[in-house]
Amino acid sequence: MVNTDRGSSCNPTGDPTTLQIDSGNAYLGSHTDLLTSRRLFYSRVGYCPQNDALLDGLTGRQTLVFFGRIRGQFSTKGLRLIAAFELKAILDKRVTTYSGGNRRKLSLAVALIGRPLVLLLDEPTTGVDPDSRLSIWCLLRDLMVCQKVSIVLTSHNMSECEALCSRLAIVSKGVLKAIGFTAHLKSFYAKGFDLIVKVKSGSNEVIVDEVKRRMNETFGDNCIEKYDNFGVIYYNLQSVDSRLSQIFQSLNELKRELHFEDYFVSNASLEQAFLHMIANQDTSLPDE
Repeated sequence: MVNTDRGSSCNPTGDPTTLQIDSGNAYLGSHTDLLTSRRLFYSRVGYCPQNDALLDGLTGRQTLVFFGRIRGQFSTKGLRLIAAFELKAILDKRVTTYSGGNRRKLSLAVALIGRPLVLLLDEPTTGVDPDSRLSIWCLLRDLMVCQKVSIVLTSHNMSECEALCSRLAIVSKGVLKAIGFTAHLKSFYAKGFDLIVKVKSGSNEVIVDEVKRRMNETFGDNCIEKYDNFGVIYYNLQSVDSRLSQIFQSLNELKRELHFEDYFVSNASLEQAFLHMIANQDTSLPDE
């Protein structure tokens, strides 16, 4: 059973089959449900699948008109979506010539035809360049805040989840690991801080190993190295008692001593919470 509040967003993270659920019921408000009002229900739902369901022989304009008529939209109002998705320059070119990112934008525009109350989005920004991704996020947030559209999306992009979702459902190997408000899940599962240390370019392995040794001496066993990549070393400091000011002071002293290039400190990320959840065999959910 799925029930959505208008203007909300929910993200079942980690399982690409979430939008293929084929049992139970779904409700839009108190008077429309999938089993008894199927036609009305579908008219109020927009869907953007993971694999773009586009007809390569049509142009972008023909695509919007085609799907608009299927949804009973016989005017050209659907073409206003092209401005939001920056498709004007290629609107009259065949879809087969579109890049992966532009195909994704067109699929999202199709999903918005008819001003649906609920949007089902499966990996909505896959293959989209960073600048366009931010534009799409702004558009989706505007839909939620201003037009009270509810969005259910699946994504493996933790930044996307934090940017768009008020509630998250974490699914791993068919098991629901956690569900709740984003901030609550982060505070419950993502302990401590993320630290990034960048050594100077050209530093040899001896220098990198010395930085790692001193980091271990300074922060102890609670500072876990996640990985290093070309002189950038990533840590998770799992001490909940550490103060941010103390961490910065310690890193400043290490920077003066070891002459590494820079460092970065942040609260433990949603990605850290996600990794903790899927690694933890205990599937009990936190109370909200």
